[in-house]
Amino acid sequence: MIKQPDVLMFMLLYNQSFSLEEKRANYDYYEPRCIHESSLSPSVHSIFASELGRHQEAFDFFHFATRIDLDNYNRNTHEGIHTTSIAAAWMNIVYGFGGMRSDGEVLSFKPSIPTHWNGYSFQVTYRGSVIRVEVSQTEATFKIVTGESVTIKVDGQDAQVDTKGFSVLIKEKEAVG
Repeated sequence: MIKQPDVLMFMLLYNQSFSLEEKRANYDYYEPRCIHESSLSPSVHSIFASELGRHQEAFDFFHFATRIDLDNYNRNTHEGIHTTSIAAAWMNIVYGFGGMRSDGEVLSFKPSIPTHWNGYSFQVTYRGSVIRVEVSQTEATFKIVTGESVTIKVDGQDAQVDTKGFSVLIKEKEAVG
């Protein structure tokens, strides 16, 4: 058994250097062997599950990551909270459900949303501009809050985001949570 998914963590940092098939093979190998005793483990698995289109698994790992201390999963909450798990829960939303990847030449997104959520939003600073991303059940909206327009990728397509913003339809996904 493995405490945390170091190989998957590496692949997340250099995400665009690996094919979807390489990510799937490593996720399928490590997920059943990982005992998730590391507070980062559920979040990394959530992000990969989301990218692989396993949306229910992604939500389940997200739930685990956000409740690790509240439910005392590792029986050690009395020793202090797992701040890394809380930070990683933010990553679940941005990198997992938001599908953001920041390791390529251009910032990219592939948004999805759990079926029982109305929406979520976040902001990121990219090349000196603040981009606001809002995702609902039907669409994702990208808009510059401050700064100049920038080029990003959304669902693999180049897009220019500016202060007027633009929206894309959320593709139908497997039901989540």
